[in-house]
Amino acid sequence: MAEFELVIIVLSFIVGFGVNEILSSFVTIARHPDRERVDWIAVAWAMAILVHQFQFWFGTLYVEQALGLSVSVFWLFILLAVLLYLAGGMILPPRRGGSQSSEGDDFDRIGSRALIPLTSYTAIAVIVNGATGLGWTQPPVTLNVVLSLLSVTALMTGRLPVRAATTITYLAVLFWGILFVWSRPGSILA
Repeated sequence: MAEFELVIIVLSFIVGFGVNEILSSFVTIARHPDRERVDWIAVAWAMAILVHQFQFWFGTLYVEQALGLSVSVFWLFILLAVLLYLAGGMILPPRRGGSQSSEGDDFDRIGSRALIPLTSYTAIAVIVNGATGLGWTQPPVTLNVVLSLLSVTALMTGRLPVRAATTITYLAVLFWGILFVWSRPGSILA
């Protein structure tokens, strides 16, 4: 087994736990629709984090090919995986039983903090893109800068209309990037 295959196993465990956190929350909400009120903004951010988690696996393949595997690249991968785990674990806390607050309240109190590791992830992706030889004006880099700014805006604003518009814009940019930029050969997935 090659070194990179061993690294991918470790990364898959870390990111997989983050995926499990989000999917477990979705199951809890689906099982108890009468007790769990769902804020669409929190669910939208959870979906965005889930997409980033899946993208991460493909992005590691590209970064490993572009940079090779070294100790610093290994720790970079670990950092990115942990950030995605934290974002996934914080966005929709799993419930056990009935709740007194809505998901919207939980997102304002707890879930919005998941945007901190998500913003860190997309900001570090900008640096990784630069290390792989992509310039600042290249679409993958520009998209990661835009995603970072949008998640910071959603985190910092307390106004629902601004947070809603930011969330919709984030999802639009994310899915546009997946379909037209990051899916092209030679573009990094981040």
